[in-house]
Amino acid sequence: MPYLDEHAHLTPATVRLLHAVSRVPIRLLKDCKVYPAGRNWLRFPWYSKRSGGGAVAIVDRIHASDRFFVEIGNDTSFLLLLAHEVGHLPHAENYPASTLGRTRFVLWATWQYALSLLRNGKRWHRKARMEQEAERGRWVLRQLLASSGDAAAKELLGLVHTNRTAAVGEWLAARSSTIERLHAEYPGWQ
Repeated sequence: MPYLDEHAHLTPATVRLLHAVSRVPIRLLKDCKVYPAGRNWLRFPWYSKRSGGGAVAIVDRIHASDRFFVEIGNDTSFLLLLAHEVGHLPHAENYPASTLGRTRFVLWATWQYALSLLRNGKRWHRKARMEQEAERGRWVLRQLLASSGDAAAKELLGLVHTNRTAAVGEWLAARSSTIERLHAEYPGWQ
């Protein structure tokens, strides 16, 4: 799998990229593990195949729809999904990586979504503050890839897929002003 190592951690090249686009601290990205939904007893998240699947971050783990683990190619959808989900890691930073800690985090997140439902009605999920914060990484990555042109975007994806961390760092450094501008322009999840 191009974005994960054999222990389900993000590869160093993936960490470097996701840190740049999401501003999530490197230590949280390094500690994170990404698993297929089929590996947890609730099979969570419950997105339909027709919707394209999804993911959920719970403290130090991200559970993604199983399709992302069998249909990886040059598709950027899994990387874009990860860019969003890692944005939830800072929300869970103060919860221990234990069953009790994960349960407390899920209860806290449920409360945040309930408050958003009262404030925002049908758009409760996208308008929740924690979703607005998490979406920054996906938005910045999507805009960065689009503004870089097809050849440069393919180059970056190839570097990440082959875990060439130093080369990913150089690619990002050459576009650091663009990345900073995109962070400043982030409009929130519409």
